[in-house]
Amino acid sequence: MTMPDERTRAVLRTEQFLRALLDSTKCAGVPEDIREQARTLLRHPQCGGPIHRRIALPPAIR
Repeated sequence: MTMPDERTRAVLRTEQFLRALLDSTKCAGVPEDIREQARTLLRHPQCGGPIHRRIALPPAIR
C-alpha cells in the first residue's frame, strides 16, 4: 500500500524530473518534442507553481 508521504515524494520527484528535462545543461541531447511535452505537463493546473505550497507535507519531507 502506498503511504501518503510516498505519494507526495513521488509527485515532487516527478516535478523535479520534468523541470530537469527542460534544462539543457542538466539533460543535454533531449529532443525538443520531449522538452515541449515536459513543459506542457508542468503547465497543467496541478503542476502550476511550487507544489509544496498546495499540499500539506509532513515535516520529514519539507
